[in-house]
Amino acid sequence: MTEEEIDRLTSRLFVRLGLPVNRAGCRYLRCAMYILLGADCPTRLELKELYWHIARRCHTTEAGVEGTIRRTIDTVCYQGDLEVLSECFGKEDYHDDVRPTPTEFVMAIRDKLRSMYYGHL
Repeated sequence: MTEEEIDRLTSRLFVRLGLPVNRAGCRYLRCAMYILLGADCPTRLELKELYWHIARRCHTTEAGVEGTIRRTIDTVCYQGDLEVLSECFGKEDYHDDVRPTPTEFVMAIRDKLRSMYYGHL
């Protein structure tokens, strides 16, 4: 999958989730998808390693990436479309106290983008 295809699909998914695509969290998640869906992705990449790669690519810190992704998850859960969130994660019971972990969130977005990409070929 090329970066242009990832851009198109992530933008579409973020809008459906109710995320403003110009926020740093979306930029970091998009960068995560470049890494995870790119041809040169390591086969086993831990989330902490992914934060390091994103931070390096976006000229920031790992802690900044992690905190921003957590705030992005909060934004989706509090202000986003919970129906689309449930569709992505396969759970029906998201509310104030129940949110996906950063790992669940990143991997669910990756899986959703793969299904969107291969479903349209």
